[in-house]
Amino acid sequence: MRGGLKMSKSRWGVLGTGAVLLLAASVSSAQPATEVSDMVAPRASLAGETYIGPHIGMTFFGHKDVYCRCDVDQNDFLFLGGRFGHFFTDNLAIEATGQFTRPDRVPSYWEFTAGAMWDFTPRVPGWNTYVAAGGGASRPVPYFRGKGVPIAYLAFGSEYRFNKVVGMRLEMKGQYNFRTTLSDQFGPFEQAGRMDLQPNIGVLFHFGGNAQPAIVTPAPAPVAPPPPAPPAAAVTPEPAPAPIATPPPAPPRQPTTDTIDFDRGKARLTNIAKARLDAVALRLRDNPRATVEVVGFPDATGGARGESLARQRAENARQYLVERHGIDASRITTRTDLANASRQGHADIVVTFRNQ
Repeated sequence: MRGGLKMSKSRWGVLGTGAVLLLAASVSSAQPATEVSDMVAPRASLAGETYIGPHIGMTFFGHKDVYCRCDVDQNDFLFLGGRFGHFFTDNLAIEATGQFTRPDRVPSYWEFTAGAMWDFTPRVPGWNTYVAAGGGASRPVPYFRGKGVPIAYLAFGSEYRFNKVVGMRLEMKGQYNFRTTLSDQFGPFEQAGRMDLQPNIGVLFHFGGNAQPAIVTPAPAPVAPPPPAPPAAAVTPEPAPAPIATPPPAPPRQPTTDTIDFDRGKARLTNIAKARLDAVALRLRDNPRATVEVVGFPDATGGARGESLARQRAENARQYLVERHGIDASRITTRTDLANASRQGHADIVVTFRNQ
């Protein structure tokens, strides 16, 4: 095989491994360890955004035993490209792409496409899964003449939006190159139609668009004062009734204790733990003066690792109440208990009530 961007199996393995590592590093950097990992970002407004960015990928599904400069679809090659697009609604965008590869010293091979994209899950931050379709043309230059090779494509992928500006896109693109006639210095020749599969990875930079809508709580409607009571008719005063004994104040409500369980060696909240914390949050909203103490316990493992695990369990429970239910953080305290062997693998949520 001649020089250029032709990929061997070993290089293709390096490219795939690098893409997987880049994806894992990006996702882990976007989510701190203290964050509750399965919190879902609300729907974002993408209308009016314009985006641009580079990508890299492979083109293959060709005839491995035949190589011809006139048809790069017969071989596997690494390509470089870029895309430009604009969101007209939160889900619908129009985008154009250009790709370049140089399988040999000559010719260079270009592809240009344009199409529509539909974003099923517009979120910032989060995964934006989409489907796209369109068409365009490919052309080897400079030796070949003609109108180029018409192409049509269908793509499926997902872009992880780290924030309002930067995202990483992973895409699988299926492309069909139609049969056409080209010509070179030796005369016209027929290029057969062929399917192509193009996985690619890229970075996108977003500009403009609408700001995230602010959540405004409407002020309560003013309550009209009651009408004045009519003047009372003069009556003969009656003797004052005997004083009624005032009942003693009700005793203060006893604290409640809820226990949530964790998987061994883990601080992640399970669905059962979240359900119990939802009940605690309802109790706190009904009693605005109540306070909470979250006590985290380690597993059987002691030492610094056990203390860190117990602290993380308590902090994850506190963060869930604050972020998911809007409980004031000043009402919640956390601590660890490393000495109580009977409570290992748990966290206790103690709600203390005060008289109104």
